[in-house]
Amino acid sequence: MSEELDKSVSDQVLKELKSGYEEIYSCPSVSGGVLSQDGSITLNMSLRDFRNNASRSYQQIFYANGQSKYQPVGFPVQTAPSVHATSASPKGDFTAVFNKTGKDDEPGFGHTKAVDYQIEIWNQSRIVKQIIVKDLHGKVTNDQHFGRTSWFHYQDGSIGLLYVAEIKTSPPKTLFDKDYDRNKPSHFDLDNQEDWGEGLVGQKKPRAFLCRFHPSDDSYEIKTEQINGVPDNVALSSPVFTPDGDGIVFVGYDVSQRRLGLMYCVQRQSTLYHVSFKENDQAQALTGSEQWNARRPVFDPRGHQLVFLSTGQVPYHMSCNKLMILEWPSRNIKTCIDVVHDYPSQDDSFPGIYTTDLHHNCWNNDDVYISTVWRSTMAVIKVNTKTNSVTKLNPYTLQKDASLQFLDQRGNELLLLEQSPVVPYKVILATLHDDDEQNHSLQVISQSQIPSSCKDITWHVESQNTKDGSLIECIYIIPSPHHSNHALIMSPHGGPHSTYTTTFISSLLYYARQGFTLCLVNYRGSIGFGQSYIQSLPGKCGTLDVSDVREATLRSKSKFLIDDDLVCVIGGSHGGFLSAHMVGQYPDLYKATVMRNPVTNIATLSAVTDIPDWSFVEAMGGDMKHYEQDNHDFEIVKRLFESSPMKFVDFVKCPVLLLLGREDRRVPVSQGREYYYALRKRGVDVKSFCYAFNDHPIGKPEAEADSTVLTVLWLRKYLLKL
Repeated sequence: MSEELDKSVSDQVLKELKSGYEEIYSCPSVSGGVLSQDGSITLNMSLRDFRNNASRSYQQIFYANGQSKYQPVGFPVQTAPSVHATSASPKGDFTAVFNKTGKDDEPGFGHTKAVDYQIEIWNQSRIVKQIIVKDLHGKVTNDQHFGRTSWFHYQDGSIGLLYVAEIKTSPPKTLFDKDYDRNKPSHFDLDNQEDWGEGLVGQKKPRAFLCRFHPSDDSYEIKTEQINGVPDNVALSSPVFTPDGDGIVFVGYDVSQRRLGLMYCVQRQSTLYHVSFKENDQAQALTGSEQWNARRPVFDPRGHQLVFLSTGQVPYHMSCNKLMILEWPSRNIKTCIDVVHDYPSQDDSFPGIYTTDLHHNCWNNDDVYISTVWRSTMAVIKVNTKTNSVTKLNPYTLQKDASLQFLDQRGNELLLLEQSPVVPYKVILATLHDDDEQNHSLQVISQSQIPSSCKDITWHVESQNTKDGSLIECIYIIPSPHHSNHALIMSPHGGPHSTYTTTFISSLLYYARQGFTLCLVNYRGSIGFGQSYIQSLPGKCGTLDVSDVREATLRSKSKFLIDDDLVCVIGGSHGGFLSAHMVGQYPDLYKATVMRNPVTNIATLSAVTDIPDWSFVEAMGGDMKHYEQDNHDFEIVKRLFESSPMKFVDFVKCPVLLLLGREDRRVPVSQGREYYYALRKRGVDVKSFCYAFNDHPIGKPEAEADSTVLTVLWLRKYLLKL
C-alpha cells in the first residue's frame, strides 16, 4: 500500500477501512451445489483469505429433518489444499477426488512435465479405490473451457472416469545439454510455447484420459490411459461419454492456426468430434463450417440427443448463443433456440441465450435448464427441446430484479442460487408440483448474513432512454442515508460485450459501505439485450459507449443531487478504457478516476494482447480475420489510435490511479505504463501500482484487498478531500 495514500489518513481511519473490508470479504461465496440421490444437498463454498493470499474451499452438507426441512450437518469442512478437483458421479454414489502429489512447472517455459495424481474414489463413507496416476500427463484441467469429468457405469460393474489433462512434454534442452536431440522440436521455439492466453497460461494441447476401475472387485485391472484417435492438430475440450460408453464426443480447437485467447471469447471456431473405442480410428467430425463452433456438449439421460452451444460466425467475443441439438445416433443437427436479434426494449421478452457453459446435469426429460444473462440480471430458463419453447423461472426469486442461477436438479426439485448487489448468496430449493412452474414451493437452504453496517444499503435497476431513443440500463447501489458522503461513482463494465448484472460483487458493496453512490452502466454493446444491441458498438468504441456513459452520468447527478466536484469514474479492462475516455473527453465532468488494467492505446495493444482481433473488431468494426493482415499500415494504425483514450491524454486534468497486473495477457502492463508516463510527462497527478503474480482481474486475494482499499483511499483524498 502506498505510503503517500496510507499517510493521508489517520491510523483510526485506516483501521476502519481495513476492518470494513474484512467484514464484507469474510462472507463465503457459493460456487456450486449438488442434489444427491440419497436426499442430501451439498454446497461448495469458497472464501477469500487475503492474509494468506489464498482461496479456501469448503463443503457444507444438508439433510432433511422429519418435516422435510433441510438442516446443516455439522460445520463446513475445508477442502485440503492438495485437492485439485472433485467430481460426483451422476447417481451420486461415488465421488472422485484428484489429489496432486507432484508439482507442475511454472507456466511460460513451453513445456509441462508430468504431474503425479492420486485419484481417490469415495462412496458415502470411505475410500473404495486409490489410483496412482504417475508420469502420464501434466496438470488436470478443470476450467470451463477445456475441463470436464464424465462417468460411465459399464454392465460388468466397472466404472469409467473420463477427464482432461495437459499432455506431458519434456523440459527444454539447449544445444549444450548432453541429451540434446536435434531431431526433436525445440521447446524454446515460440510456436511450441504458444498457449491459450489469459487465464489459460500453460495450457496448449489438452487430451482426454480414461481411468477404468471396479469399485468392489480388487482383481479387476485398473487402467488409466490417454484416449487415442484425437487429431494431432486439435486441442481437446469438454469430452463426454457416448450413451453406450464405447466412445466419446468432444470439442476440438485447431492448433495449426495461431492460438487466440479463449477466456471470455465464446466465438472461437471449433468442431464437435466423435471417437469410437471399438473402431479405434481417427475422430470423425460431427459439425462443419455451417455451425462454425460448438461448446460444452451434454447428452440427455436417455442418450437420444446431445445439446451444445454455438454462436455461428460472429466477430465479437461475447455473443448471443444458439442452442443446438444433435440427434443420436443419426447425427442430424437442428437448431432448438436461435439467436435473438431485435429485442423489444420495453418488456421482459426473451432476449436470447448468453452463457459460457451448460451444466453437466442440465437435462430433465425433454427440458434443459440454463443460467443466462437477461438484461441486467442473471436468470434461469427452461428450454423444452420438443416444442423449442423457453420459460423463464422468474417466480423463483424472492426479491424483485434479483439474479438467479441454476446449481442442480433432481426430479421435480431445482437447486438455485439467488444473489443481489447486497446479498452474497441465498440457496433455494424449488419443488415443482404437477410439473407446473407456477405451482411450486420454495425453501431457503442457506443464506448469507448481511453485515450490520450494510443493512441500509439499497439498490435498484433503472432503464433509461438516450437522446437518440435507444435503451440503456443502470444498476444503482445506494448507501445508507446516515453514511452517505454524497459522492457518485460511475462504473462502466469491461468487455465491452459483457454486462453488469444484479449478482453480488464484494468491492461494490464495500464502496457503498464507505458512503459512495454507485451507478453501474450497461451501455450499448452489452450482452443480454439481443444480438443487434451487441452489433451496434463495434466500429464505434470510444464514441457510442462514451456517449452512453456520459448521459448516464448527467442523469445520475441530477437524480441524486450530486455536487459537480463529487463525481468520479472507475473501471477495469474496457471499463478502464471508458474511464480514460471519460476523463479525457470530459475533463470537467469527472474529478478523479481509478482504472484497472485499462486499454489505453488500441494501436499498440494489437501487437501484444492474446486477442489481437479485438482491436480491429471494436475499433474498426472489421472482420475477425483482419488482424492477420499487416497491422502496420499507417491508415489502420491511425484509425486504431483515433478510437483510443491516448488521443485525449492532453486534456486529462483529474488525478488518475492505475492498478496493473504484471502477468496480464489480455491487456498487458505496457498499456498502463504507456498511459502512466504520458500523464506524468504532462504534469497530471498520477499513481500506478503493479501487482506481481496477478493477471487481468487482479484476483489474488492479497492484491485484491490492497487495490480495493487503495481505491477508497484515492477517492477520499482527491474526490472527498479528506
